[in-house]
Amino acid sequence: PPREPREHAWSPSAMSLSLFTVSLAAISPRKSIVVTDVDGTLFSFAGRDLSDGNRRALTECVESGVHVSLATGRIPGPWFDALKEQVPGIGACVFGNGALVVDGSGSPIWESQLPDEIVAAVREYTLGGCAGGDSAARLCVLAATRWEPGAPHAIRYVELSPDGSPSAITSLIERAGEPDAVLLPSLDGLEARGVLKFVIWTLPGEDGWASMDATVCELRARLEGLGATILHH
Repeated sequence: PPREPREHAWSPSAMSLSLFTVSLAAISPRKSIVVTDVDGTLFSFAGRDLSDGNRRALTECVESGVHVSLATGRIPGPWFDALKEQVPGIGACVFGNGALVVDGSGSPIWESQLPDEIVAAVREYTLGGCAGGDSAARLCVLAATRWEPGAPHAIRYVELSPDGSPSAITSLIERAGEPDAVLLPSLDGLEARGVLKFVIWTLPGEDGWASMDATVCELRARLEGLGATILHH
């Protein structure tokens, strides 16, 4: 379906940082499968409402024996629970830009975490919620981590919030139906928890915010040779 207009007035720029490696030991027999993105494809950007047309199309696929899967940068949360209720039979799905794969019941079957060296480099560069320590170059930094092992939605975003205040990104996560972000004054100690991916946002054109292009260039230089993949949206 065509993309729907964004509902928010501001226009964020974002990047995702993850590590994704897959080894295929064997090739299975040919199967029919539909793999769909979420934001701007299945839903509107940061939306969570499945249209009747999309619901019927996916349901017909499942009932016809076609495997239906998602491949998204999102992390599992209430939005995914609701989708599975609307389209029973959804199979294994890919989350976090490839960092997490779960089966149809939501149980993890594959996971990749960023090496400690990458986590430490990103944490150092974004210290205090600024790009490279520049107080005039703000950044919004999220890290997807297993915050509550064993909980229904164990993976949560921790958001760097030096002053404890929510940001526009905090409300964006809530609106999308992802688990509520955990606001932290610093990201110290994340290496011990394990990080699936970072998401770094800025608000281009607004005073006091960092340039995303400059941020991406600097992080690429700092992470060179460490095996990280940077996606610049």
